[in-house]
Amino acid sequence: PREMPSNNPKYFDALKAQAICARTYALKKMAGRKDKSFHVYGDHRDQVYGGLSAHNAMCNRAVEQTHGDVLKYEEQLATVFYHSSDGGISENAAHLWPAANVAYLKSQKDIIGQTFACSHAPNYRWQKMFTLQHLDSLFYLHTAKSMLKKPVTDTTRIHFSADVLRRSTSGRVADLKLTYSDTTIVLNDYAIRRFFMDRNGRSLPSTLFQLSARGDSTLVIQGGGFGHGAGMCQWGALKMSEMGFKYYDILVNHYFPGTYLEKVY
Repeated sequence: PREMPSNNPKYFDALKAQAICARTYALKKMAGRKDKSFHVYGDHRDQVYGGLSAHNAMCNRAVEQTHGDVLKYEEQLATVFYHSSDGGISENAAHLWPAANVAYLKSQKDIIGQTFACSHAPNYRWQKMFTLQHLDSLFYLHTAKSMLKKPVTDTTRIHFSADVLRRSTSGRVADLKLTYSDTTIVLNDYAIRRFFMDRNGRSLPSTLFQLSARGDSTLVIQGGGFGHGAGMCQWGALKMSEMGFKYYDILVNHYFPGTYLEKVY
C-alpha cells in the first residue's frame, strides 16, 4: 500500500502485479542475503513498507489472490524492478545495474495504443528552475566552493555551464558536466538527481530531462517521469488496470516480456 495508490477498485490488477513484483523481489533478496540479520530494507533502498498500520483490505486481497505467485525466467526468479513513472520510455536496467543485463529489462517505449501509459502520472512531465543563488548553494553543499560567499571587490562575471556528456539508450542523462567559475565536476546517473536538490531536500525526479537557460542567471530543467525508470512503471500499471488489463498481461506481456508466472508456495 505504500508503493502504489489503493483508493480505486479499478486499480486492483495493478496491485496484484505489484504484489507479485514485491514477492519476487523479496525472495530474491532473501536468497542473496542469507548471511545477513535481515534481508529487505523497508524504504526506497528496497521497497517501501509502512508496517501493519498501513495495510488495507484491497491490498491484502491482492496479496491473498496471488499467494505464492512469482515471476520467473529460465526457471529462476526473475530480476524485477519498479518505479513510479517512466515518462514514456523505460530504462535499460543494465545501465544502472550491470548484473541486470537480461532480455526482459531492456529500454522500450511504454505505450498503450496511441498514448504513453503513465501520461496521467503526477510527474509525467515536470519543470524545475534553479537560480544562480540556488546553484551556488548546491555547489557549496557538494564541493565546499562558493562564489557568492566571497567578498565582492569588483564587478564579477560568474560563469556557469551544464553539458550533457552522455545519454543512456532511453535518453536519460548518464553523465553531466557542471562548470561553475573555476570548479568543474562530472556527475553520473543518480548523483545527478542528488545534486539538483530543491530547497526541501528532494532530489530531481528523474534523469530523463533537457536543459535550457532563462535569462542569464536561471537554469531550467524540463523532464519526465519519477524514479530510475527500469522495470514496471507503477502509474502505467495503474492505467492498464483501469482499462481492464489483467495483472499477468501487465507483467508478462508488457513490463517483463519473456518471463512467466509460477506458484512457488
